[in-house]
Amino acid sequence: MASESSAYVSRNSVTFSGVLAGHERDRLVGALAVLRAELAPEGDPTGTLTLPRARAVSLLDEHEETLVRELGRALARIAAAAAAASPPTAPLPETITLGTVGGAEWVMRRELQDGRSEELVELVPDFVYLITLPYLQEAGAKAAAVRSRELIADGKAEGED
Repeated sequence: MASESSAYVSRNSVTFSGVLAGHERDRLVGALAVLRAELAPEGDPTGTLTLPRARAVSLLDEHEETLVRELGRALARIAAAAAAASPPTAPLPETITLGTVGGAEWVMRRELQDGRSEELVELVPDFVYLITLPYLQEAGAKAAAVRSRELIADGKAEGED
């Protein structure tokens, strides 16, 4: 078990219930949009990052594949916001974001293929941690992951009060 000071963000910090449904999808995507806006309040720093799409036949249905793509885009925007909020001394290659987002999408697809859609609610904050780590360092990435858990638990989308 990881210690309190480790980089791992405990999944027990916020309790989730239910299975991933339409409102759960909206809650995840909305929470990531709010986090991105908090990291880059002056505007959307997405730049020119384009996420490549696999050409392989997907085992997911259209709804599941759309969810993976939406969450992947939201995570890429969070990475861009984190990079803009705390630029490293030397610019990091775009492949870092492409690799972390691609890895997160792979895990999401695997969970959906195995019928564990409810795990996405638990995994998204871990993805936020991994994607922001190169830009925000350990403390900032952990704070972003904790904040994403709070936003998901609150179920608020960007612009809601």
